[in-house]
Parts: sequence; structure tokens; C-alpha cells
Amino acid sequence: MMQKLPSLPRMVRNDSKAAPKCIGAGDFGKDFHRNFIVGSKKIAQGTTANLYEGKMKCKRETDCRRYAINKVGGFQLRKLQKEAMSREMGILKILEHPNIVKVFHLYRTPWTYYMVLEYLSGGELLDGIVRKDSYIEREARDVCKVLVDAVSHLHDKSIVHRDLKPGSILLANPEDQEGDQGTASTSTTTPPAKVSTSPPKVTSTSREEIRGNMKVTTTTTTTITTVVTTTPVVAPARVSSDSLKITDFGKARSVREGPIKSAWVKSEFSAPEMLMQEAHGPPVDMWSLGLITHILLSGNNPFFHEDEQQMFLRVAKGACEFKPEIWRSISPEAKDFVAKLLKVDPEKRMTAQEAKSHAWLHAAGESLGAGDLRGNLEGYKVSDAKRKLRALMKTLVVAKRLVDSLQPTKPDLSKYACVKKLGEGAYGQVFQATRIASGDASAAGVGAAPRYIAVKRIQKEGLTKKETGDIINEANIMRELNHPNVVSIYGFYEDDPKYFYLALELMEGGELLDRIVQKTYYNEAEARDVCVPLLRAVEYLHSQGIVHRDLKPENLLLASASDATSIRLADFGFAASIRDGDLINGCGTPFYVAPEMLKNVPYGASVDMWSVGVIIFVLLAGRPPFHDRDQKLMFRKIKSGEYQFKGDFWQGISGDAKDLITKLLTVDPAKRLTASEACKHPWLTTDAPNLSCHNLSARLEQLKVFNTVRKLRAAVKTVVAMSMFAKRLEAVQCPTG
Repeated sequence: MMQKLPSLPRMVRNDSKAAPKCIGAGDFGKDFHRNFIVGSKKIAQGTTANLYEGKMKCKRETDCRRYAINKVGGFQLRKLQKEAMSREMGILKILEHPNIVKVFHLYRTPWTYYMVLEYLSGGELLDGIVRKDSYIEREARDVCKVLVDAVSHLHDKSIVHRDLKPGSILLANPEDQEGDQGTASTSTTTPPAKVSTSPPKVTSTSREEIRGNMKVTTTTTTTITTVVTTTPVVAPARVSSDSLKITDFGKARSVREGPIKSAWVKSEFSAPEMLMQEAHGPPVDMWSLGLITHILLSGNNPFFHEDEQQMFLRVAKGACEFKPEIWRSISPEAKDFVAKLLKVDPEKRMTAQEAKSHAWLHAAGESLGAGDLRGNLEGYKVSDAKRKLRALMKTLVVAKRLVDSLQPTKPDLSKYACVKKLGEGAYGQVFQATRIASGDASAAGVGAAPRYIAVKRIQKEGLTKKETGDIINEANIMRELNHPNVVSIYGFYEDDPKYFYLALELMEGGELLDRIVQKTYYNEAEARDVCVPLLRAVEYLHSQGIVHRDLKPENLLLASASDATSIRLADFGFAASIRDGDLINGCGTPFYVAPEMLKNVPYGASVDMWSVGVIIFVLLAGRPPFHDRDQKLMFRKIKSGEYQFKGDFWQGISGDAKDLITKLLTVDPAKRLTASEACKHPWLTTDAPNLSCHNLSARLEQLKVFNTVRKLRAAVKTVVAMSMFAKRLEAVQCPTG
């Protein structure tokens, strides 16, 4: 009988003895603790990071400048966030604008990142406006003029923010905003931080999650670019242009190499092309600016709906309503400005340069509406408070998941008995376990623990830190997934001193490819029917911001031995998050690896689509499109896309099948089909009875050979890995010297 294990997946590391290392040189030098004091005051808390008020060490207390010190800790972040930090560093190096938040340095220890950020204590722009005694159209226009100029700077640098919203616009300091007739006064208490003349060496991702119990609007990221104190501030007489700061660059991307085709952002302020998961660029920021302007003037989002899907449908239609009772006191130029930004077609949407020249931004104050607009914003303030509360609850759920993993559905392993070993790898074994009959009424019925499960047991001793991180990463990713074509994880147990345990859905049908090669008859329709659930699973992963990175036929399993349609996608050992940017680490299986991965350039979800193309080729031809005894030559063929539909293999295959493969095996990832586009391809959606007449039985022999050779290679690889692990384990148990 298996031992009962606790359910708290903890990875606690003591890094207090490790000196933080500065990533890149800068004004503050390389010694974090020598230059900074991290205060005990916690400004904000999120699921994986804490934000503290800090200051730079100096001889006189009055000379010390305040900074926000973001402490990001947790072993699981290393794999998921490392690539995002590198990407953001590159973006921040080229940004230098008075209305863009400043990020100074990034320090790291083996387990913790410290980010030194500009300290912004003025709160959100809309909060400051609502507290004002009066608010007229001219002030809204002046704010928009500043925002357009800052966004124009981003676009000039080929950067797209992609997540502009009212919560991303902050005020630097309340003292800096109060002045007679709109003139900003200079604060002597906390002077603006001087920026290094060299490019910033620090990364920043979205602040929203870390704001935790303060003002939260999203839960998908883990680091922040700015801080807002919760202390009420005095409303400024007029907002100073220098005090406005655009923040939250966690989802920003460069479009220097072309439009963005992955890592879509879905929010209340996302443009139609983003929600449709289409290639996009700078126009998405202009759409968001249009919505922000609409809110600044009218106090409402014209597309808002309590049901998120209904709201997204409204955005796709672009039906922007200018309610007469609200807009009659606002100038026609303002309405025209908003209308030209909220165009569904991005080609017809006003650019940042065009917006800078719009008549509304240059109109004389007396020609603009003089009515007080504060009442318009009151309604938005209420709805925004509800939105923040919902986001806060989501953040709390995420935080609980990080601690409890799958506690609500985790089976008690002490109530299961191993009946047989299903397999063995380099680091452990996989067992089939069955629930022990107990006579307890709760042992059956809705919500009951499954009768049969697969238990993966991994030996802890001898694992490197990276290998341990990979195991935890796999469990963390799988627990976020819920799809009929993805293997389910029931629990992750790591408190046992010797082993990790993963309780997984039992795949009684084994590998899909083994089932196919046992057939006596096989046709194109059957191959097509296999690809449909595969692409649905991949589309789901990408919609959740996950890239698999090791798609291959052996990772397609059958949950049932009697149901050929019970296909599940498995093995998430190489899976990674793409929510925070392109990836850079190479991984996967040689036959199925994408060209961009071999070229050592940043990549995204498109690598999975290349692998899908190779899988479809194998299912139809019985062999991979790229093969050579010399792996270097094979990789050269992959990088150049050298393959052909030749020989008797392809004479009876439909043109639609070849077209889909061609559009997936496209070397340029920007031109490769996305998962959503592939799911709509005619080969998968058209009911073509003639596909059943395309007999592929002759391919079965070729497929059998391919499958046998694959299994032999896998066995040899496992033996070698087990031997290496045994030697490493022996070295751990019997240290020399």
C-alpha cells in the first residue's frame, strides 16, 4: 500500500547568505545591500512577490531617495519568468521618456530577484481625478495629449504596450501635482530619481498581480514596474504633465521584425484583432487609448458587459455608442477623436502620429466643453471598484493554488494500492494504482476520487536544482489545465523525504501510434480524426499562455483501450508559459523541433505548430519529413525547410492535407498557421467522404518500422540516462575527499 503524503508543494530556499548579483552595470554599482536599505514596510503583496519601500543609503537621512524594491522569490519562477525578464530588459533599454515609468536595476541571488523601481506614490490617475473639486474637458484633453505623446514614443521605438488601461496610468507624487493654475511644484522631500545615461539594465513585468490587496486588475504575471501607496493623497488642482506615468510593460513586445502573432492579451481594453488572436501591432495601443479617452470624458466603457464573452462580442462588432445625455456637453472634436481611434479595422484606425495632429489636442480651451465631468466618472468609479474586487479574488485564488496545489481533488494515496508497474525511466517509475474498497458511501459518486490512477514516483536524491525545478514546473502547469484532450493531474505530493509523487489520469489505451500500427486497414479520414483532438488541445494550451515544446506521436495517448477517440496530450516536462514573452531555451525531440529553436532566436507558440505539421506528415506518410543519419544535416534541412511530397506515399493523399502541412511547415514562424487558424482549415472542417477512400494501409508497414526504431532509440536513451543518474546518485551518497 502506498504511503499517505501531505499535499503542500513547498520549495523553501534560504538565500539570505547569497549576495545579490547585479545584472548589468549601472549607477548603483553591483552591491545591492551596500547601496540599498529594504524597509520593513510592505507596500504590496502578490502570489509570488512582495513590494517594499526602500531607499538608497546616504550620509544624511534627508538626502535619501525612496525607491520601490520588488522582491521576487520562488523556485518555480526561474523557468517561467527568466525569458520574460530578459525580453523586458531589452525593451526598457531603449525607452527614455518623462511619462514612462523608470526602472533602474535588477539584482539576483540564486533564488530571489530584487528590482529597483521608480517610487510612484500619487495613485491611479482616475482616482485622483474623482477626488478633484472640478474636472472639465480641457483637463481630459491635456491628459490625452500627454498619453498620445508617450505612446508615440513607444511606437517610434517599435514597441507596442498591448495592455494600456486606466490602471496603467499613475501619478508620480502628490506633492508634484499641486500648483496654482496647473503649474507643478517641485517636491524637496522626494526628488525625482535621476536616470542613468546608460540604458537601464533592469526588467519589469506587470505590477498588477503584486499589488495584491491594493488595486489588482490581472493575475497572470508576477513582477511589477511601479508602486502605488494606499495612503490617501490630496487631489491636485490640476494634473501636471510630468507627473503622469505609463506603467505595466509586462506584456509589451517589439514589432521591429514584424507583427505579433502570439501571446495575445484579453482584457476589457484589448483591441478586436487581439481578441480574435490575429497578428497585431501598434494599432492595438491606439484602440486602448480610444477607450481610455472615452472613459475620461464619459465615465463609461461603451463595450462593457458583465459577461466577458458578450463584452468581447461587442468589441468585435465595434458598436461604439455616444449617449446624447452624456456627450451633448462635450465638444464634437473630442467625439471625432474617440471615433477615429475605435475603428474595428486597424488599417483605418488613427495612428499615434495622426492623433498628435488631431484638432482636439490643439483646440483652444474656450472652444472645449466647460461642464463639470466629475459626475460622469462616478459611475466608472463604482464599476472599476467591482472589477478590482473580482481581480483581487482571482489573485487570492491563484495564491491559494500555489500553496495548496490540487488539494480539493487530490486523492489520498494511502487509500490506493499499486497493482503493477507501467514503466520506468531515468529518475523513477510509473505505477498503476487502484482505490481500495472501503465501504464508505463517499467512495463513489460525484466528486469521488478516481478508481484507477497512474502514480509517477520520482526519486529526489541525485536530482539537480534544474531537474527539481522542471518537475515542479510540469506539475504547476498541468494543474492549471482542464481540457478533455489533455491528461489530467489529480495531485502533486512532495513532502515525502525520498520521492516526488504525481497522481495522474490513467491512460489505459497506451500510445496512439501503437494502436494505429496494429490496424489492418487505415485511411486518410482516420489520420484526420486523430489530428482534430490534437489541434484542439494545442489551441487550448496556447489560449492559456502555455507552449508544449515537445509535441510528438508518443505524447498522444488513449485514456480508454476501447475508445479510439479518447485521445489525450501528455508529457509537459518541457512546457513553459508564454504569457510573459518569447522563449529562448532550446528543447524538444530532434525530428519535431522547429527551425527557430535550432537558430537560437526567441520563439513562441508557433514552435508547437511546426511539430503538429511533422506529426500530420508522419501519420500520412509513415515517416518524418526531415530525416538523415547525420543529425547536423537533418537540422540543416529543418532550418531551410527542405522536404517534398514525393513517391507513392503521397499520390492518394488529398490536396487539403498537403496544403495544411505546407502551411504548418513554414520556416518563417510569422507566416505559420496558428492553432486557431489550423482548426478552421478545410481538411479538418470539411466533411469529405472521399477521405475514407484514401487507403493508407500501405503506409502501416513504414509506420511500424518508424515506430519500432523510435522505441529502440527511446530505450537506449533511457538506459544511458539511468546509468548517468546512478553514477550521480553514487557520487552524492559516497562523496570523495
